[in-house]
Amino acid sequence: KVSASYRATDNVMAFVNTSRGYRVGGVQYGVALLPQPQSPVPEVFKSDTVWSLESGLRTEWRDKTLRLDATGFVVTWNNPQYYTLDAAGNSYYLTNVGGVKTVGAEGAFQWLSPWAVMVNFTAAYANTVTTKVFKAPNGNDAPPGSPWPYSPKWQTATTVALPIPIGSWNLLTGVTYTTLGKTIADLSSEL
Repeated sequence: KVSASYRATDNVMAFVNTSRGYRVGGVQYGVALLPQPQSPVPEVFKSDTVWSLESGLRTEWRDKTLRLDATGFVVTWNNPQYYTLDAAGNSYYLTNVGGVKTVGAEGAFQWLSPWAVMVNFTAAYANTVTTKVFKAPNGNDAPPGSPWPYSPKWQTATTVALPIPIGSWNLLTGVTYTTLGKTIADLSSEL
């Protein structure tokens, strides 16, 4: 991981981060030992790697009672490990999808009101799609640009909280409302 930041003023900071990560590959867990005449399962799955680049601004206003943040990011994932169902529909196994890319942005608003009520709002947009064809065992191949499973394009969270002093303690009470955009569950389902 490499990161750099620049504080333009006491209340405004710009930053950029890049990082790389990976997961090791391995041998299939028991599935490859079963007879699979109609739907052969690969005996191993590859390691996957991910590169992330993000850049943004963090700001504070009104005596640090108001914070506004904005971030843009790009994530490139090579050979992501993915659970899929074999062609016969008998069992799941790990395989690799050629590539996935995410381009997105997120913003955050945090306000501490004069009445001690805290308001937080975050929103994120992420377009996460495959970059290569995924050859599904059931024949429903996913072309490049297919949405990645369980990756909604939009997510939001809003929290309103109030600390209640109890002696030397603060009891934080609050309510949170979240939204998630639509997702798919499986690359090999009909798109």
